Amino acid sequence: MNSAQTVKTFFITLTAGQEIRDFLLSDFYTLAKNDPHIRIIAFLPPDQAEKYKREFGHERCIIEPIVGINNKWMPKELFRIVCFGCIPTRTIWSRNWFTYLGGGSLPSFVTKQFLWILGHSRIWRSLMRMTEYYIFHDDNVWKPYFEKYKPDVVFGSAMIFEEDVLMIKFAKRQGIPTVGMMRSWDNFTSKGFIRVHPDRLFVQNSTMVEEAYTLNSFPKERIDIIGFPQWDHYYDPSWQMTREEFADKFKLDPKTRWVVFFGGGLMTGLFGMPDRGDHVVMLNQAVRRGELSNITVILRAHPAYTDALRPEALESPVLDFGKGWNFTVEDMKLLLNLVRFSDVALNVGSTIALEVAMFDKPVVLIGFNGYDTDEKLPWHRRLSTALNNTVHYLHVQQTGGVWRVNNETELIHAVKTYLENPALHKEGRARIVKELVGPTDGKAATRVFQILRKLADSKALSTKL
Repeated sequence: MNSAQTVKTFFITLTAGQEIRDFLLSDFYTLAKNDPHIRIIAFLPPDQAEKYKREFGHERCIIEPIVGINNKWMPKELFRIVCFGCIPTRTIWSRNWFTYLGGGSLPSFVTKQFLWILGHSRIWRSLMRMTEYYIFHDDNVWKPYFEKYKPDVVFGSAMIFEEDVLMIKFAKRQGIPTVGMMRSWDNFTSKGFIRVHPDRLFVQNSTMVEEAYTLNSFPKERIDIIGFPQWDHYYDPSWQMTREEFADKFKLDPKTRWVVFFGGGLMTGLFGMPDRGDHVVMLNQAVRRGELSNITVILRAHPAYTDALRPEALESPVLDFGKGWNFTVEDMKLLLNLVRFSDVALNVGSTIALEVAMFDKPVVLIGFNGYDTDEKLPWHRRLSTALNNTVHYLHVQQTGGVWRVNNETELIHAVKTYLENPALHKEGRARIVKELVGPTDGKAATRVFQILRKLADSKALSTKL
C-alpha cells in the first residue's frame, strides 16, 4: 500500500498547559510519532509553540501557534455569558449568588438567574446551539489551516475554550469528522455548556456520560469514556520512586508518617482567597501538644499562592514544584510519588482527592476556611457553602470515600483516626475510582489515539448538530 495515500492528518488543539501535558507528554504523542501513516498538526498558544516545536516537532508532528481569536468581540462575548448561565446546576445557581453578594449588581444577578431557569429547557439549550452554528460565522479564522493541511479528523481537547469550539464548528461545515473533549471532570456542571455538538465526545468517567446527556442533550451512543490521560503514567512502574529517594530529594524523614496538605481547590479557584496554611499550622500545633506523633506535615502549596503562607506554616516542608500548569515530566513524577507516599492526604475541594483514592490512601476533605470560622465570614465566602453547592464535589462526598471536617477539632480527630486505621472508608474510595476516575488501565491517551485513527479512516460519519 502506498504510504502517501494512507497518511491521515489529525488536528488537535492544545490550548493550555494541561492539554499540552495530557497529549504531548503521554502515549498519544508516542503512538502518533511511531505510526508512519499519521500526521499531527498541534495548535498551541503562541507563547508556547516555539518551545514545544523544538522538543516535539518533526516531519509528522507540526506545531502551529493557535489561531488568533477575537475574544473581545462584544456580540460573541455576551453570547458566551448567556450560554454559561444556561447550565442548570446547583453550582451555577450558587455562583450567581456568590457574585451578587460579593458586590455584583442586582440587574445582572436577576438576568443570570433568569437564564439559569431557561437553561432547564432542552428547547432553549438547542436554540443556543443553533444560534452558535447558524448565526455566528467567526470560525472562518480556521480556513487557512484547513486549506493548508486538509485534516481527516479534528480534535478539540478542551471544549470550554473558544478556539476549540470554532475549530469543531468549521470542520462540521466541511464535513470533516469531529471529536471534542471536556478538559476535566467538573466542566459539565460548572463551565461546560457544549455550544456545538461534535460527532463524538470524550469524557473521563461514567458520571460525565449522564451529565453530557442531561445538561447538554448529547446522545449517549456518541460518547466514549476514555479516562484521564494525565494519570496514565500512574500505572507505569518506571515512574515510581522509592520513599527514600523522594525523601532525600526534599530532605524529609522517610521513617515518619507523611500527612500532606494539598493546596488549591475551591478556596483559591472559586473564592480567589490565598491559602495561608492555617490547617497546616493546626496540625503542627497538635504535634507539639502530643495529640499527633511520628508524623511530618508536608505542604504541597498551590504554586500561585506560596507567598501568602503565614510564617507558622513554613515550619513544614513546602513542596512547590511545578508552576501553574507548565509541568515538566519531572514535576509529574514528583506529584505522582507524593500522592503514593501520603499516609493521609488533605485537600480543600480539588481533583487531588481522586488521585489519592486511586492509591487507596485516606482523604480528609477540609470544609472550613481555617482560623476564619464560619461565624466570622459571610455565607458567600465560606468553604462549607462552596462544598454544599458544588455539584462535582457533592458527588465525591456522596461516595463516602472522604472524611469531611468542619473545624479544627474534627480535623485533628480525622487525621489521628486515619493514621490508626488507614482502611477506614476503603469502600468509598473504591466508589470514587469507579464513578469519578474511570478506566484505570493507564490507556486513556491510547484510547484517544485509536478512536481518532478510526474516525480518520471512516468514510461515512454523521455531522448532525
